[in-house]
Amino acid sequence: MTGLLKWLQRPFPIGNRLGQNSLISILFGIFIFSFLVIFRPFPSQDSESHLWLTSAGYGLITAIVMIMNFALLAILFKTQFESDKYTIGSALLTSVWNISIIAIANWLFYRYATFHAEETRSLLYFLGVTLSVGIFPVIILLFWFERIYFIRYSTRAESISGKMTEGPHTINNVEIQLYGEGKTDTILLQSSGLICIKSEGNYVAVFHRSGESTKREVLRGSLKAFEEQLSDQAQFVRCHQSYIINKQLLENISGNARGYLLDLKNLDTQVPVSRQFEVSQLSPF
Repeated sequence: MTGLLKWLQRPFPIGNRLGQNSLISILFGIFIFSFLVIFRPFPSQDSESHLWLTSAGYGLITAIVMIMNFALLAILFKTQFESDKYTIGSALLTSVWNISIIAIANWLFYRYATFHAEETRSLLYFLGVTLSVGIFPVIILLFWFERIYFIRYSTRAESISGKMTEGPHTINNVEIQLYGEGKTDTILLQSSGLICIKSEGNYVAVFHRSGESTKREVLRGSLKAFEEQLSDQAQFVRCHQSYIINKQLLENISGNARGYLLDLKNLDTQVPVSRQFEVSQLSPF
């Protein structure tokens, strides 16, 4: 049980790309069509003409409902789908919701299709059949995707981390001043002491060294504005929609199924890396 809970809590890549989700939905529709043609679980499918028609109908419904669900869930639960805390458990719950809605749609198709008029199957029956048919390929795919992405990101992260120890370690250090939108919003500091800048809505949190401790100061403004202010300082890169980091303070790169995570010197939390960001840009030298 403990092992199962740990597996469900493992990071998982968020599926919020319409093209990718549409392809997955179509493949599931084809799987349902093939399953019904081969195993014929419904008596009315003993007729060859009904077999192909009903199987195609269920497969089409599966694909359409999945595409609509993916789009709807991404809109209704935008924060959760963009969260860096998305896990296998989150993906499994999304899949169970998908399967349940597919079961309801399939039952309606079964109930009101004329060639099923002499048969009676309850909604509960359809929920049971759809869950039993759909849950196994879902679990297999979740396990497979998590392994593939974990190996891909962790292997490359290890390779890049190894290269970070090579060559001379030259730290650029100049005085910089950051300006917020307010008249008194300004921070003067050394570039070597600026660890990272994190977006927090209409504000940013600036993490920098102050004596022997790490200090967090808030300025009003967009992360884009501060990215432009630091554009002439090559050691600062925007690795994520919410983060600008000082790559010369990068201590380690690790990977999981969701992507890369950065450990920065004197920062307690890890910084995520956007999937669109080319991780080779993190080389500090």
